[in-house]
Amino acid sequence: SLSIEHQLSIHNSELLKLYTKFDKRVAPLGFAIKCWAKLYGINNASFGYISSYAYIIMLIHYLQRCSPPVLPFLQQIVFFNF
Repeated sequence: SLSIEHQLSIHNSELLKLYTKFDKRVAPLGFAIKCWAKLYGINNASFGYISSYAYIIMLIHYLQRCSPPVLPFLQQIVFFNF
């Protein structure tokens, strides 16, 4: 179970890294959102807030759904390659 969770976290990290390589605006925007959440103290899951990781996932979702889309749905490509 722990090994599977570790592998999943590695795959998630690789996927996030791939998104940042796909469009150079993703990393700075994600960093700005993480800083904003930290500044307002709303990024700590142990206190009932969502995690920084969740903010990044929401950013990716938005960038996939906006018109025109900034990011493609890479997780489908990554999933089928494993």
